[in-house]
Amino acid sequence: MKKTMGVAALMLALVCVFAGCDFKAEKEYEANLQTVLEEVSSSKQAVDESMQSSAGSIGNATEIPEDTFKPVLEKIEVAEEKCKALAALEAPEKYKETQNLLKQSADKMLEAYGKYREGMSKMVGASADIDMDSITELLTDGDSAMTEAGKIMTEAGKLQTK
Repeated sequence: MKKTMGVAALMLALVCVFAGCDFKAEKEYEANLQTVLEEVSSSKQAVDESMQSSAGSIGNATEIPEDTFKPVLEKIEVAEEKCKALAALEAPEKYKETQNLLKQSADKMLEAYGKYREGMSKMVGASADIDMDSITELLTDGDSAMTEAGKIMTEAGKLQTK
């Protein structure tokens, strides 16, 4: 009986230790996720504001100087790094499905930023005969990818509230 109780106590202790490890990993992931999501959000907002500012500065220019989109491109670079950090988070078992959705969302954001970058690079140095249709298509595709990223992120949030 003593031996059985000793084994049971040892098993219970091991379960508690492993459960504690899971709990610690979950809390650590939650804290990291919160930080990264705040960084992704603020970097996206910085890109949006910079794009609006750059678009407003173009006006009716006949040629767009190279440095017009430099601030936007720098902010896109930061935002891309934040998206990569989101995609790279290692989730404990409890959050695997959520993290998978967050990675998909980050990949969509990266796709959007790539489209924005490509559209802007086509505008730099362009003259009045620029093919605005192709640029508009790239920027619209970027907006669509960003919208899809938001939907996926919302789905991840809903998954966590269940």
